[in-house]
Amino acid sequence: MVFLAFLLIPIVWLMFSLPLRHRFNKVPIIKFMAYLVSHLYLMILFTLTAVYPPQQIWESAALIPHWYEWLLLAWLSGLLVSELTNPGDRGSLGWIRVIAIALSAVGILCHVIALALDTNDRLLMVYIRNYFLAWALLMSFVQLLDFLSFHHLFGPWAIIIRDLLKDLVRFLVILLIFVIGFTLHLAAIYQPVYGPKTVDVNLGNGEGNGEPVSTISPIDTFELLFFSLFGLVDAEGLPTLYRSPSFVITLAKITFGIYMMVTLVVLINLLIAMMSDTYQRIQQQSDTEWKFGRAKLIRNMNKTSATPSPLNLFTKLFSYCRILYRKKGKLCSVTNQDYLHDDDDTDAFSDSRSVDLLAHNSVSWLRNVEDFCVLTATIHGPQRLEDVVDWSMVVKRYLSMQGIENEGVSEGTEESLTDMIDKKSKRSEYQSNNVTKDHNK
Repeated sequence: MVFLAFLLIPIVWLMFSLPLRHRFNKVPIIKFMAYLVSHLYLMILFTLTAVYPPQQIWESAALIPHWYEWLLLAWLSGLLVSELTNPGDRGSLGWIRVIAIALSAVGILCHVIALALDTNDRLLMVYIRNYFLAWALLMSFVQLLDFLSFHHLFGPWAIIIRDLLKDLVRFLVILLIFVIGFTLHLAAIYQPVYGPKTVDVNLGNGEGNGEPVSTISPIDTFELLFFSLFGLVDAEGLPTLYRSPSFVITLAKITFGIYMMVTLVVLINLLIAMMSDTYQRIQQQSDTEWKFGRAKLIRNMNKTSATPSPLNLFTKLFSYCRILYRKKGKLCSVTNQDYLHDDDDTDAFSDSRSVDLLAHNSVSWLRNVEDFCVLTATIHGPQRLEDVVDWSMVVKRYLSMQGIENEGVSEGTEESLTDMIDKKSKRSEYQSNNVTKDHNK
């Protein structure tokens, strides 16, 4: 119900997303829904700009942005500011957001370049802009898998699809090796042997004089082999050449048959086996994978700014102006930079009990907000992860379990755990070498 109110009534989404006194924007479930609705609004703006524009391309020769284009520019600017100030997780689907922003930037650049061109070229550049924005829209749909990772039903599926896409990318690398090899081989077979015939002016000077195709480029061969993977080309559909011997078509069919046997019988079945193994592996531990993915999503929600795009443009501007006023323009000092991020760091104080995105009602949200206020009143300044855990005790515990507790790990020691592990490995290697020497003697 709250999500539908956010989506259908933008003023409700606006009030809950802004850092007002109610502090609902600090609650992880509210922040998550605010970011999701902001992403859906972005997809709607992409659709209005590139798919179903109220003003058609031929009506936009003046290149003056319409209202939906201004809104899209504001949304993309907010996403860019969010990525620069609060970079998200780069694992799995984390790069999709960066790719969408980059494609949108190329589209905006095309719009700017069109200002220096004439009318027809302007319309062409607007079409190219819409093409890049359509790719960004596609990336936005893929990014929905990242939002679905919290759900107990769609979460495991999103993780399975993500890993299956990784298998597909690895398969495409292997497939590309074979396709390029067979492409060049088939292009060599289709090289013309005899010279071109004299053009009869009565029959025309093009390829429409009844003669077969004279030459085939490697690009045409690659297209033929690629679409043959989907059954769109068979041996009878191979092109014939009149400038080559008659046995060339037989050689082409033999090469095409070997290609189909290698790709369809071997490589496609390899892809099916890889995907089946990945599906079974994740399905067996789907509950663990889903909980881990949900924990990562909640952690990223706590780390990011409480205000989604494009509202973060105004909140960031207000924060910078406030610091400029209080610190008298000294914005680049380390102290002021830490002070600037205080508002974002306080998101970590959101009650951990509110991270269950499926089992909380409005009463628990209010309780979490009250607990948050009590917690911020008792703690002076936000704590970081490095201060929450006593890492020296963790190091001592680990060294104790490894049997090297008496090797000088004191309270004031600055030696890292990695150095101690390296020392232990070197000592073990030295002992093994001594044992080998004694055995040889």
